[in-house]
Amino acid sequence: MSSAWSYVAKVLVAGGLLSGVLQPCVAKEDSKPIVDIRFDAPYRQVESSFGDEWAPTWGRDDVLYTGNDDGTSFGGVPNNPLAFGKLEGSDPYHLHGTTINGMQSFSEGQPAAPERAGWVGIDVYQLDGTLYRFAPCAAAGVSDSTCLMMSLDSGVSWTPSNGGKPLFPGTRFSAPGFIALSADHAASSNKTGEFVFAASYIGVFGGAATYVLGRVPRAQLAAGRASDWSFERASDLSWQSDPNQALWQTNSRAIGPDEGNWKTMNSYSVDGVLYMFVTRCRYPEGSDDPQHRHIFQNASIIKSTDGGRSWTRPAYENYVHPMFPGKRFGAPYFVWYGKDGAASADNAGKYVYAISNNGHFENADDYVLGRVLRSKLPDLSAADWSFYTAGDGMQDGSWTSSLAGAKPVLVAPRRSSMTGMTYIPALRRYVMVVWHYHSANFSQAIQDKDLGTVLEFYEAPRPWGHWTRVKSVDTGRLGWYAPLIGQRFQTKSGPSSVQVFLYGTGFTAAPGTDLGLDATLYKLNYMPITLSTKPLQHRNPGFAGGQ
Repeated sequence: MSSAWSYVAKVLVAGGLLSGVLQPCVAKEDSKPIVDIRFDAPYRQVESSFGDEWAPTWGRDDVLYTGNDDGTSFGGVPNNPLAFGKLEGSDPYHLHGTTINGMQSFSEGQPAAPERAGWVGIDVYQLDGTLYRFAPCAAAGVSDSTCLMMSLDSGVSWTPSNGGKPLFPGTRFSAPGFIALSADHAASSNKTGEFVFAASYIGVFGGAATYVLGRVPRAQLAAGRASDWSFERASDLSWQSDPNQALWQTNSRAIGPDEGNWKTMNSYSVDGVLYMFVTRCRYPEGSDDPQHRHIFQNASIIKSTDGGRSWTRPAYENYVHPMFPGKRFGAPYFVWYGKDGAASADNAGKYVYAISNNGHFENADDYVLGRVLRSKLPDLSAADWSFYTAGDGMQDGSWTSSLAGAKPVLVAPRRSSMTGMTYIPALRRYVMVVWHYHSANFSQAIQDKDLGTVLEFYEAPRPWGHWTRVKSVDTGRLGWYAPLIGQRFQTKSGPSSVQVFLYGTGFTAAPGTDLGLDATLYKLNYMPITLSTKPLQHRNPGFAGGQ
């Protein structure tokens, strides 16, 4: 390589426009680079959805199947680090979501030690010299009624507040008890000081005792009025007045012995079987990352042969013996092709590909590519995987069985957040939506009151590159993250363009609230975009910001 070309290559690599390894690459016949991206309409939401990391794969039965993190899928199950559901319908704007599996086996279960509990119960709560406790309303004549009792003489005698009026009869908060949030739980949720908290048991779901959390301003506790209480609601993480709309919670920080919990990347339907990557997430406050990013590590693949109702490998096996130990393949996404994995391009009929950054949710640094024989994918064995090193990826010599020997296919320091790759058959090109926060990490973004992200659209003729940045889009206050272009509903809109759907989720800043977040976008969001090999006539640029 000449010194002049060496210099140019270094500049391109530093700018994130070229992979970290130079390799020969010949464009496919009739394949032209994608040169423009257009947002065609405002975003829409699947209203019943709650959570993030949505990635709907196209199943053999024309159903879209999707896992999600830290939510309730499409409702009807307790909040959990993982959940799984499906979207049915032939109209991309009118899909019906149904929860298939609450994935409670991938929860952290009941806390094994007090430090992993979300709260501790308090029989008697003391405030400004007065004692308070909840007790049945003896005179109410309602079996599930609870009154707030007060004592001014250190518990010798008790009288009901508010004339003995029951607080929440006939609701999920009919039998509350005071609680004290654990120090870690309180610090992470910023709910200390102003409020008094209580929890009401509502039953066992997925093998776990489940509760509704309520709160009342300290200054209003003595009044004993139901109207002063609010409850954490699942649809947007706000605090609302109706306890029956509250988030179902377990008494756990949802953190395991490794100071992490489960997260999912994307699913992939291949030959009638559903596969999903799962990984362990360590949050910034419990990680040793110098950039204070989330750490994703120790990934594995699980599979379902019954449409997502049951999964193997079990959570414990993935925890103890992860397929891909460490961070290098810690946030992997399957490379998506057609319906049920239908593919012929670039050996994809023979191999299943996956791409991963270097083990972070946000603002990571580069991506490596792995593959496994399609016939070996059901075995769920890491020994069957190989990783791209350099050169022509169609040749076996360009792959190594050693994950440590993998070389990045795309280098973009502090811009390479977790994302996946989708093949666009009508254009014979691959697209990745690489993204990052304006701030150094998610926690800093909250402090900066700026949850905005930058979506960088990259395209390539092959899964291994060369990758070229086509367009950068600033999401403004909406803050889309984990964006992914879908397999289904790709429509050729002209000789040089294809309309596809971009899926994602987001937060907006809400200074002064408990978490500093507005969770209105914490759902499955989707928006139509056009990919084109020729410059496009652009419409409303505000669509990228969700007008």
